[in-house]
Amino acid sequence: MKNFIALLIFAAIFGYAGWRYYSRDTVSWIKNVSEQTTALENKILTQKAELTAITSALELQKKANASRQALAIINARQKNLATEKSALLKERQKTLSGSRQSLVGVVLTDVTLADGRKLDKARIIKVDDGGVSMAVASGVLRVTPKELTPELRSYFSYP
Repeated sequence: MKNFIALLIFAAIFGYAGWRYYSRDTVSWIKNVSEQTTALENKILTQKAELTAITSALELQKKANASRQALAIINARQKNLATEKSALLKERQKTLSGSRQSLVGVVLTDVTLADGRKLDKARIIKVDDGGVSMAVASGVLRVTPKELTPELRSYFSYP
């Protein structure tokens, strides 16, 4: 019986110590797991934020590339338009020059200039962008487009 009581006391002491040891380790393990879980959750949130930022950056990069392509197309069109404009201006100048040169030799009777001067039998010698050269009874006269009346400016194709 003494042995049995000793066994019970021994079992109670070591049982209590074992339970105490087990419960302390379990609490620290649970605390450790909880801390690791919190750290992992924070890491996941950080990575999720990074992924969102990277996705936004990629979308912006796509938009920038699309804008660059559109700008390149616009620049190419602008260059083509400038080339076409230059060709049209040259063609216009050639046409104006041809139409003005067809007037050389024409005699204008009773011409009145914008300042009121009257010219009788003015024969056109030369027509260019700077004005009209005419032979009149008193000699050769150079008339600028500003000195011409609106009707004469239109006749010589001046703006």
